[in-house]
Order: sequence, then structure tokens, then C-alpha cells
Amino acid sequence: MQFRWLSREEGWNIFARFVSEVIATFLLIFFGCMGCIKSEYITNDRFALSFHFGGAVLLLVQCCACVSGAHANPAISVAALFYGTLSWPMMFLYILAQVIGATIGYGSLLGIVPRVLRIDPNAKHGLCVATIHPEVHIWQAILLEFFATSTLVLMCCAVWDKRNSNRFDSVSIRFGLAVSSLVYYVGPYTGCSMNPARSLGPAIWNLDFTNHWLYWFSPTLGGIVTAVLWRYVLKEKSFETKEQQEASINVSLVVMMMVQCFGCISGAHINPMITVAACVYDLVSIPLGLVYVCAQILGAMFGYGLLKVFLPAYIMDVAYNDHGFCVTVPAKDITVAQAFGIEFIITSVFVMVCCGIWDPRSATLIDSVALRLGLTVGGLVGVAGSFSGASMNPARSLGPALWHMDFENHWIYWVAPLTSSLLTSYLYKYFFRSTLRPGSVSDI
Repeated sequence: MQFRWLSREEGWNIFARFVSEVIATFLLIFFGCMGCIKSEYITNDRFALSFHFGGAVLLLVQCCACVSGAHANPAISVAALFYGTLSWPMMFLYILAQVIGATIGYGSLLGIVPRVLRIDPNAKHGLCVATIHPEVHIWQAILLEFFATSTLVLMCCAVWDKRNSNRFDSVSIRFGLAVSSLVYYVGPYTGCSMNPARSLGPAIWNLDFTNHWLYWFSPTLGGIVTAVLWRYVLKEKSFETKEQQEASINVSLVVMMMVQCFGCISGAHINPMITVAACVYDLVSIPLGLVYVCAQILGAMFGYGLLKVFLPAYIMDVAYNDHGFCVTVPAKDITVAQAFGIEFIITSVFVMVCCGIWDPRSATLIDSVALRLGLTVGGLVGVAGSFSGASMNPARSLGPALWHMDFENHWIYWVAPLTSSLLTSYLYKYFFRSTLRPGSVSDI
């Protein structure tokens, strides 16, 4: 992970998105609540109120969607975080912008529209303050707000889904009509806020926080549950392709050949982490282990260099994720922590297999070692390769990284395998390994 100052362009982009969310929420509250005015001089029925709020949503989406996505709603920003389209820092920045926009929007409405035109003498609460109908129980209100917000977030997830990437032309109309419908259905019972910021602005200016917690709890929970449901159940899955299967088979064959050729000479570690485990396991001394690691790094650099000489440049310099051929980086939707965890686990499995082969109880079971190790590596690459690259081998990651000078998140492919190798080999050595008595090999 690299920590650096933002460039001027990146900083300006973040500022623009912040301002966009302030404007979007301002428009929602100013025009949405203006459309909800009901007094002696202005009449509004249930259909009109719903239509006016939907119209405000249509306006803000049309104006701000291309800049920030026009969330204008903390529940949608939280959903975007769990869906994977928004980072934690940007989520908090969006919510701050939405709270500011809602507060300014409602304050502007109070300052611009005369009091006599916006006060309903029969109302028990201020204009646009979200409250529960007296006959609606609190748990019923929680469920109504939950399901209304969940429906809205389902629409957002459908828009974010790449399967709808060519259907953006009518997004503002669709969202406007959806909000109008939901407000028409649920509004009489809970106000159908679906939006903590939309509830907070009027509550602050009217100092009326009756059951206000509900309008944060239910929409946020609805956003999280729905986004997680879409991401892990409804979202299109990228299953292993034929190319990935072929890659894992190729890796298996290469490992088999190397172990078969050099296993009787050096043990064919080919991997600094296997050498570390061998040192812990007392099979290799520390000085010899350092020689092994140097040899592995030199071999990786020389091998990849020959590959660059013999293969065309367009193959070597362009690959998935905009990195060079065979450069190990986490997949686009995989976080650094997730990539670290994946590399840690698969390296642990690989080292455990090696420790099992080194165990004295396996002394007579060495004829298929090359096959077993090859299939192990191939299986791990097939399972985890599309997520973290399934390196399990710092030398294998270092060679391509050096030739392309691409060290993005490269530390993962040293730290995760190293810690995993040390812990796994120590665990096996002191808890699982058996020390044989002289002459007992024949009894196995």
C-alpha cells in the first residue's frame, strides 16, 4: 500500500464530488420540501406531495450524477461502500456533504418562503419533519423504512451493475418515478424518508427529534443488507475462465518438471518461503538458506529477462489490470487486506504440504513428490490466482516487478508468504512432526 499526497487533479476531483453532493442534497431538501408545503393558501394532496419529491430527485440526479453519482443520501453512500463502488474515506466525505447540503437547503427554504405560506395550522410538527403516524407502532415504522430504503437501494445496485452499463439515458426519470411511488405508498405511515440527511435538516431547524434515530437506523441497515445481497448473490459472478484453467495447469507442469529435475540435488525449493520453512524445519542451515534465496532471486530475474528477449513486446508489456505480463497485483475489486489474507492462507497450505513431504513418516513416499507438489501449486493458483495472483513466492513476484519497475503492493508478496511460512513451519515442527527411532522406517 502506498501513502502519498494527492495530486492537484485528484484533490480537485474529490472537492468537486464533495460540492456536487452538497448541491444535490440542497436541491432535494429545498425543492422536495417546498413541494410538500400544505397551508391555508397552498393545497397539496397525497399524489402531489409524492410527485413533487420525485421531481426533486429527478432534478438532482440529472444535475449531479455525472460528477458524484448524486447520492444525496447517506444510506445510498453506505450501500455504495458495501457494493464496492465507494471507499471508506469518500463515504464519510459524502455523508458530511449531504448533511451540510440538507441543513443549508432547509434553512434556505425557511428564509425564502414566507412563514404564512408554509405553516399548516393543523400540523403537529414542522414542515417536512419525518414522523410516524400515531397508529403505527415503532417496529412497524422500522420495517416500513427498511423495505422502502431497500427498494431504493435495489434500484441503485441495478444501475451500478455492469449489465446495465448501456442503460443510463433515463436514470434520472426512473429514480424520480421510483421515489414518487415509494413516497406515495409509505409516506402516510412514516413519512417515507429513506434518507437520514433528508430527515436531519428539518429536524435541526425545528429542533424536533421525535423518533429521529429510526430515520438513521432503518435506512442505513436497509442500504447495507441490500448492497451485500446484490454484491454476493445477485451480482454477475466472474467464474474461472478457460485461460485461467490453462494457466493453473501450466504452472502445475512447470513445478512438476523442476521438482523432478532438481529435487535430488537441492530439494528444488524454487521459492524463498520454502527455503525459510526448510530452515525452521532444520533441513537447511541459515547460511545455506541465504545462498538458496540469492540463487532463487537471480534465477527469477534471469528467467524473466530471457522471456522478454524471446517474446514480443506487446505480450510482455500489456496484461490484465494494466500491469506487465506476470506481474502479481491484487484484482481490481480485492482490497490490500483481502489479498494479504489470500496469499497468507495459500502459502500456508503449500508449506504444510512441503512439511508433510519432509516428515520422517513420509520417508518411503517420495516417488510421486513432483506430481503432488505440481498439482498442489496448480490447484492453489486455479483457486486464488484471479484474486491475488497466487504468487506464494517472493522470487516469482520480484522478477517481473524488477523488469517492469512495477512495485504496486509488492510488499504483500513478501510479507504474507514470509509470515505464513514461519508460522506454518513452526506449527508443524513442534506439534505434528514425528521423530523416528533408528530402524523404524520399515515399519511405516
